[in-house]
Amino acid sequence: MDREIIRAMAKAERMMDSGELPYVWAPSAKGIMERLACTSEIMVEFDLVSGQRVNSMIREAIIDFNIKQMLDRLGDIADNIGLDPNFDFRKMMEDNDDDNT
Repeated sequence: MDREIIRAMAKAERMMDSGELPYVWAPSAKGIMERLACTSEIMVEFDLVSGQRVNSMIREAIIDFNIKQMLDRLGDIADNIGLDPNFDFRKMMEDNDDDNT
C-alpha cells in the first residue's frame, strides 16, 4: 500500500481516538469487529452514536449510503468538467453490481 494512504489511515485512526471523527464498531468481512469511520451525516441518517456496535446489516447500509453519496458527487464533478451528459456513473455502478451477482 502507498505510504500516503497509510498516513491518511493513521490520521483517521488518531482522529477517531480523539473524538474528532465519529465511528462505529462494525464486523469486517472476516467477522472481526473493527472501527468504521462515519461522516456526521451518516451518524444522523442512521441515528448512530460514535463508538456504538452495529451489525452487518447496518454496516452494509452505511456502505451503500457512502456509495450513493460518492456517485452523487461524481455526477456533480462530471457536470462541472463537461463530461458527456449521457454518461451515468450510477448506471455504470449498477451494471457492475449486476455483473457481480
